[in-house]
Amino acid sequence: MPTKRFENLPDDKRQRITEAAIDELAEKGLDGATVAGIIERAEIPRGSFYQYFESMDDLIDYIMELIRQAKFAYLGEIMGQVEKMPFLDFYREGFHKGLQFAYDYPKFLAIGSHFYSSKGKKVIEITQKVKNDGIAFYTRLIEGDKRKGLVRADIDSRLVAGLMLRLSSENMLEQLYRDHKSPDEIMGEIDKVVEIIKYGILIKGRENNV
Repeated sequence: MPTKRFENLPDDKRQRITEAAIDELAEKGLDGATVAGIIERAEIPRGSFYQYFESMDDLIDYIMELIRQAKFAYLGEIMGQVEKMPFLDFYREGFHKGLQFAYDYPKFLAIGSHFYSSKGKKVIEITQKVKNDGIAFYTRLIEGDKRKGLVRADIDSRLVAGLMLRLSSENMLEQLYRDHKSPDEIMGEIDKVVEIIKYGILIKGRENNV
């Protein structure tokens, strides 16, 4: 994360360095972005960079936290309703807003696209943290639905949370970043999967004949 010296910079200079870092990461990804590229874009001396960040990893953590904050702000309305919505409704609406966020912030989308193709240690570290946080969050929501009588009590909440997170991750990453499908196409598939989870695949009354 940035040093106090960076936080105390004038707003315009701090913003210039931040935008330079975002541009570098969006263009080259986490594996290809360099300190040299950032200082050239930001027009600052190399020594200044290390007064603001201890390492490239610190800068990446800073940018990823900015993206996380921007996304949560974008999801503000739905996040405010999270405790009142059934989990699957929240899941669908959250996925939809996440897609809109990706297209409204193309540089963040580009950084995410690089994430999909990278096998670097830093990417694996960030991905694992996001996964753990997501599973914990979904598990809490599913447990809440159990208490409301909306979800079967015998369901393994953490298992379902992991499956739903994997579903959204794979759809977001593969279809958005690799296959370049439109938001409507991706949402159409998510809607079908959510419907299957809600109602199952068996014909009513035939459950015991499988």
